[in-house]
Amino acid sequence: MRLPLLTSALMATAALVSVSKGAVTVYSTGFEFGEGTTLGAKLDGQLGWSVNNSAGNDDASYVINPGASWGRAATLGYTATVANSEVYVSHTAYDVPLDGSMFSVKFQVVDSVSDTSGVGRDTFGFRLENGFGDNLLSIFLTPFDQDPDPDTDTLFNTFSWSTGAGAATSVLGGFSAQESFAYTLSIAFSLSGANDISFLADVNGSQFSGVLAGLGAEDISTMGAFWDINNIADPGSNFLVFDDVTLSANVIPEPSVALLGLAGLGAGLLRRRRS
Repeated sequence: MRLPLLTSALMATAALVSVSKGAVTVYSTGFEFGEGTTLGAKLDGQLGWSVNNSAGNDDASYVINPGASWGRAATLGYTATVANSEVYVSHTAYDVPLDGSMFSVKFQVVDSVSDTSGVGRDTFGFRLENGFGDNLLSIFLTPFDQDPDPDTDTLFNTFSWSTGAGAATSVLGGFSAQESFAYTLSIAFSLSGANDISFLADVNGSQFSGVLAGLGAEDISTMGAFWDINNIADPGSNFLVFDDVTLSANVIPEPSVALLGLAGLGAGLLRRRRS
């Protein structure tokens, strides 16, 4: 009589399936030749990336080679013509749950040219949106100083973020960065309480945390980089370089896969019992 064996095996398998989950890479790109990018061409339309109002803004983003340590990368900015005060270049995020996801990107900012208006500064950053185009999280790289010498200038010294439409910017802490230097931003998200999301951001070892209230059930629909332009009549020569964009998520096996596994195990044990 092997029914107890069957029962215990099924219970053990069910328990394993119920808790089994792990981080998988949902999307990753280095904009390299092997992926099919065209060097010197507009990013819009390459590898599934798109630019908002592409007819007026597609000249703001290209695939370039910023140096030997980068290989190919994407750039945003450095154009004489834009149609909007914000350019957003994005890629689908496949509606992965915000809870358990991680977003990372390598970047550098070049801000050696003063804005024509003489007041305010261009702001670059990274954004995650849901399927309605709502801002889930925006990270702002806001310059506070400018110097023709990129090796000695501290470009921006605050790490700030916002969530929701028209939400005020929250400053997480001091962060000193120099232009033309490479940095890697990684942001990990996890459920906090019943329906909030906590995040931990790391920039080259400097860590910051925050809470996104009420976003526990949200999915990430698009991810990308943005450029908030101080003077669209003359955007200037400031630009962002970004590369090695990666999105990962925790996944649980589909119920149908779990049931198939249980059914197969049960059938095998029953065959052994009858023999």
